[in-house]
Formats: sequence, structure tokens, C-alpha cells
Amino acid sequence: LYIFSHQFIWALPEVYLWVRDTRVGEITMMSSNFYRIFIQSQVYALLAFFILLPICHREESHPERDDGAIPAHKNFARLLRHFVARNDKFILLTTSLSAVIISFSRSFWLGLAAGFGIYGLYLLLYQRKQILRQILKIVVIAVLSLAIIFVIIAMPPKISGDNLGSLISKRATIIEAAGSSRINMLKPLAQSIIKHPVIGSGFGTTVTYKSVDQRLLAATAGASGEYTTYAFEWAYLDLLLKIGLVGVFIYLLLIFKILQILWQNILNKNDYELRVTDYRLRLGIFLAFISLLAVNIFTPYLNHPLGIGFILIISIFVLQDNFKIEN
Repeated sequence: LYIFSHQFIWALPEVYLWVRDTRVGEITMMSSNFYRIFIQSQVYALLAFFILLPICHREESHPERDDGAIPAHKNFARLLRHFVARNDKFILLTTSLSAVIISFSRSFWLGLAAGFGIYGLYLLLYQRKQILRQILKIVVIAVLSLAIIFVIIAMPPKISGDNLGSLISKRATIIEAAGSSRINMLKPLAQSIIKHPVIGSGFGTTVTYKSVDQRLLAATAGASGEYTTYAFEWAYLDLLLKIGLVGVFIYLLLIFKILQILWQNILNKNDYELRVTDYRLRLGIFLAFISLLAVNIFTPYLNHPLGIGFILIISIFVLQDNFKIEN
């Protein structure tokens, strides 16, 4: 973000071409000195944020032993190490949220809203005394995350017609080319789904729709925008098209069982070790999973290696969890 916001000509073309040609993400200019940096793997920043959110709590300070006179630079380094060691989770939370915000992905923002909603409901039902403290923690993290982004794009100052707040507001309310293309995709996608609704049409099934994306308009004959693809941003409909109702039911049943076991273990008050050491981690994983399901509405992750990999890791964690509890 700093490279693009401050127009570092010596690095900007190479970085942009690398991101574009490797298809790892998208870089789009939002205003004169703010760029949207979206990389698919940023979803892990969102998942990490929710995994760490219940775990992060302030630890007691333990004063260090006084070793006599210490040079100022060494004393500063020691204090810095001590600060990072005591606030490592808080720092990770702040940087993770910053990465989610600069993605300017409304799918990620929807995942944030879903995760916060479930977390708030959990606190309301089971830990009402913690609500104000947790809200304050989230507000502080959000303010620091926005401050980090502001410093990156505004220091040193440059003339710009938009500020960060107005850009976020526009991104949240305006339907641009990508949103219009999603809407145009619905009808042909639905028509393809009803051909084989039970067992699906198989992986690699293509659908043709009309896109208003400028890149696709330039690449099609007569700028018609007619585009044929096998990857769709309506992720649940994509699953219906390829594996049908039967496949989607089995997949969602697996996800439901994972969430069910996690929730049962979160509320398990009989096992002292489980209650004291691990319930926050389980709650964080549960929130991360909910946010991933919300993101998947508009951005495919449940049928993407990034999302499938997360589900496999969590499945192993849940199996190990149950084995430990049963024994």
C-alpha cells in the first residue's frame, strides 16, 4: 500500500505486474493516492483476527530487575521487546484488521459483521459482565487499525480529493462493475443449475454471462462483454452447479457437525482443563468459521484451496479435541 500510495516508480510497475500476472490478487486505484490491495490469502487475516479476538486479554505487568545504568538505546530496545512480548496478540489483532480493511472487500466486511454479531450474541448470553470491556477492546483495535492505514497513505502528506472515511463509505454503498457483473451472472447460473439440480453438472462446468468489467470488455470481440467461465463469485450457487443438492447437503452437514462440536466444547463446564485453557481458542475458531461462511456468499472460499485447507485443519483440531475429552 505504501509503495502505490506514494508512487514509488522504481518499484511500482514490477510489483503491479507480478500481482497481475501471477493472479494472486488485485490492485485498484480508489483515489489519487489510495489503492485497494486485495489478495485472496488476506482471508487468513480475517480468520486470524477472530481466532485471536477472544484470546487477547491484558496480562499483568511484571517489573524487570534493575541492572544498574544501561545505555539509553539498549534500555529502549529492552522496553520495546518487553512491550511486544506483553502485547503480541493485540499487535497481531491490529495488523490483521488493517489488512482486512485495506482489502476494501465487502465480502470480508460482511465476514467481520457476521463474526462480531455472533461474538456479541455469545457475550450477551453467557458473559454479560465482559460486554463493555470487549466492546472497548474492539473499538481501540479498530481505531488503531485505521490510524495505521492513515499514516501509511498520508505520511508524508499528499494532495487528495478523498479521505479514508469517504472511500470506505463509497465502497460500502456504490455498486460498481464487479457488483453489476455478479447480478448479471445470476440468471444464466440459475438456468445451468436446474439442468442437473440433484447431482450437479460436475467440476469444470462453464457458464456464459455478460460482464461490465472493463478488462473483460476490452478482451471480448466488439466489447460485448460475453464471458465464459467455470469460476463464479456466487460461491454457494457455484457449489450447487457443480456438486448438486446432494453434494452441498453433505458438505454443509460436515461444516455443521464441526461447528456443533466446537460449540459444545465451548460451553463444556465439566472439564476444568477445557474451561480454563482452551475455551477461548475454541470460541475464536468458531467465530472464524462463521466469518468464512459469510464471506463465501460473494467470494468463493469453501471450494477454494484456502478455504478447504482451513476446514481440514479445523477438522483435525476437532477430532483431537474429542479424543482428549473422551480419554
